[in-house]
Amino acid sequence: MSDTHRILHMASFSRSGETVLLRCLDAHPQIHVVHQIREPDRECDLELFRFLMKYEPIEINSDHPLIKKCGIPTGATIILKNAVWKHEYPFNGFILCRNPFAVIQSFKLKDESPEKDEKRKSQIIRWARNIDARIMHAIPETDHLEMICMLYNLKMHPLTKSNMPILRYEDFVRNPEATLRELLRKLNIAWSSTVLNSHTLYHQDSYGHGRIKLWQPIHNDSLDTWRKNLSKGTIARIYGLTSQVMQEYGYNFRDEQVFLENSNDNLIAP
Repeated sequence: MSDTHRILHMASFSRSGETVLLRCLDAHPQIHVVHQIREPDRECDLELFRFLMKYEPIEINSDHPLIKKCGIPTGATIILKNAVWKHEYPFNGFILCRNPFAVIQSFKLKDESPEKDEKRKSQIIRWARNIDARIMHAIPETDHLEMICMLYNLKMHPLTKSNMPILRYEDFVRNPEATLRELLRKLNIAWSSTVLNSHTLYHQDSYGHGRIKLWQPIHNDSLDTWRKNLSKGTIARIYGLTSQVMQEYGYNFRDEQVFLENSNDNLIAP
């Protein structure tokens, strides 16, 4: 049995459906998701997360104190959510993406009170510092929507050069089994049907990050809510700011709708 654990990153941008996907993967008997499913996180997972954020190797010994503290099964693959920061070393894993209209809509920027607006500014400052500190000086002169679009571009564009498999949230919720089967195959992890039934592991009223209802099965109810919740002007702004990155991930925007290239594929390149 292996005395090391592979470390894989799920590279994404916040509000891309990470919690639902991580919930599925964490149900696999040979996968340990470090954090960002339950709210609040276990302290041991937060410790391991903070450690791995600065960790260069792509494996870690099973006798490491933080591994033991988290009770990670022997030989299990560790998956680290890499959403609003950039790892300074080469890493393995996969990319999770979602169309930017849905990402921006999930922030509900138009409904924010002055208190929430200030909290959002602090969040953006933290994300900018960890993704690309060179844009920090733009924050006082830029509204939240534009800053989030800028951060989306800065995080997601470089990942297209990584040669990692790309999983689109839209493909995942429309065809969970086929998408998860292909993802696990790409990651060299044996299939387990437990990933499809991860919601059964949580009691009703168990909430995850982003107030996700962890007891609910995978669904695609929220795929097009951005169309009714965003004004045409806001949609046009998001398109103007993110169109290049959208196209890199196979999202085409026309007639106020998003169409997916290679929509019959479970994962897109490579």
